Amino acid sequence: MLDTMRRVVASVAAGLTDGDRSNLDWALETARATQPDLDQLGADLAGGIEIARVSPVFWSSRARMDRLQAIAEPLDNAVRNVRVMARRALASNQARQRIDPALVTEIGRLADSFKILRDVVLAPPDGRPDQADAARVLRSAARRANALHLEEESESLNEVMIYGQLRSTIVDLLQVAGLSRTSAVAQMHTVPTKKDVPQKDAPTSPAGEPGVS
Repeated sequence: MLDTMRRVVASVAAGLTDGDRSNLDWALETARATQPDLDQLGADLAGGIEIARVSPVFWSSRARMDRLQAIAEPLDNAVRNVRVMARRALASNQARQRIDPALVTEIGRLADSFKILRDVVLAPPDGRPDQADAARVLRSAARRANALHLEEESESLNEVMIYGQLRSTIVDLLQVAGLSRTSAVAQMHTVPTKKDVPQKDAPTSPAGEPGVS
């Protein structure tokens, strides 16, 4: 699943970069096709955890099963957010809208986040990379996303939505990396709106504060 999503976000970035609709069509179709696998993952985890609790043979697996169960919901949310991102990317292509290259770059770099999380899941107990390694990669992604501030000036609803899904996906993946939802959300700064941005031409008082007319 994580490797599939790595390829999906890479394809979204490629499609937005070169305008190739086939990349975006593939990304959306592939993201949509993951739902049965997600549903099966949830069922398998529920059954595996129950077996690990009642069978002494599998007691050593309980910690790993509990960890996998903890990431199932945020992973599901991340996949859903990527689906919306892919749908909006396709819509922007159909409308011939340009998406900010810096935003496209960050979508492409999400592939690195999905890859390290996949490596964490496949790593042996106490192996590397671990969740702390993944969290460092995702905190860097959050800092870069915070620096974009696209909603201040974007006139494209598709671009605003893609940016929002990028931010939401990072929050979800931070939880997959072991952060609580509260801690994950705290990594993302509030996006200022146009009304929050000081107007350059506004009259100022002698103290430098906006004047009152």
